[in-house]
Amino acid sequence: MKKWLLSLLILIQPALANEESELYTITIGETTFNIPTPKGMIRITPEMIEPYLYAEQMNAQDSGNQYYANYVDLNALIQGKEQNCSISTSKKAIHLQMSAAQIKELKHIFKTQFSSLLNSSEFIEEIEEIEQNRINMNPETTGMQFLGTKIISIDKIFEDDNSYFFLVKKSTTVRELDKIQTEYEVSTGGMFVVNNKLLNLACFAEADEQGEQWVKETLLDWQKNIVQSNQQNLLEKAWQRLLGSIAKGN
Repeated sequence: MKKWLLSLLILIQPALANEESELYTITIGETTFNIPTPKGMIRITPEMIEPYLYAEQMNAQDSGNQYYANYVDLNALIQGKEQNCSISTSKKAIHLQMSAAQIKELKHIFKTQFSSLLNSSEFIEEIEEIEQNRINMNPETTGMQFLGTKIISIDKIFEDDNSYFFLVKKSTTVRELDKIQTEYEVSTGGMFVVNNKLLNLACFAEADEQGEQWVKETLLDWQKNIVQSNQQNLLEKAWQRLLGSIAKGN
């Protein structure tokens, strides 16, 4: 994907100059959120035809979640690397107002299930199906034969009362003609609740020292900025309601 995505993004880069400073509005159920762009990234929009279609196809592989936005690090692409992030929510939680008890229960599921995922054949099969589809849909990997995926490790990186995030390291092995090669990827993901709504964040990079540091810092910084942006949004709405009630009283 690097070549055709990079060439397209370079062509439209001038139009995206102010993207990082802008907020993107999404609606989950009846709740509206202002989503800031992750630091150093740009949002993939429908105008970026091939990258947008590719992102949509990849999102469709995850039938349990509703995706709202995908982002890519243009500077990383210029350096020949792929670094991207996405925001989604569980389709089951779209109209759910998360209570403290539900948040606690969901975090407990994260904690207890991750310890067994490394040895779960069902989980591995699901990951391998996603990787196989990714290779099939990527124009730059046409002709490659998928040989397998291995989850190397899953570790918690951050937790508080309303969030739980983890780091995953995995490898994917493919055959191209007579050459077998293995690629390593590191990703961060997890859940957090803001304004009683469940949000999922994920970031991906190549598994080197810089990539691991990037996915951790980018995801946690993004999560903090989303919370801050929407706390302000909540305060503004409360202030507007107060002014409205005062006006009616007069």
